[in-house]
Amino acid sequence: MKTDTFPNQGSAKQPSPPPNTVFRLLLDERRRQLLRILRQSVGVYTLTDLVDHLELLEDKKASGSEIECSLVHVHLPVLEEAGIVQYDTAMGTVKPTEKVRSLEPYLELSAPHDRQTAD
Repeated sequence: MKTDTFPNQGSAKQPSPPPNTVFRLLLDERRRQLLRILRQSVGVYTLTDLVDHLELLEDKKASGSEIECSLVHVHLPVLEEAGIVQYDTAMGTVKPTEKVRSLEPYLELSAPHDRQTAD
């Protein structure tokens, strides 16, 4: 029995990622905050913009360089692998794909448990 896929719930554009992928994406609070930022726009973000947003949300508990390091080496590669973002390492830009919207219900559920939300 295959347990890592959801049936497509009527949206050809935004099929839900498999449950194991959703859980992995939402496991980390910083990644959830990043996803909340990315779902607000379909534009391109610079790495610097994302670091600045997260630094404010985390109330400067982590340095900008620490946040950037975690984005570059952990969070953005995970999101890119899942098809949630297009990450251009050479340009330092991040573009959310339409798949980011499929995570909205899960982000709403987790919001009360996070320190702050970008909503």
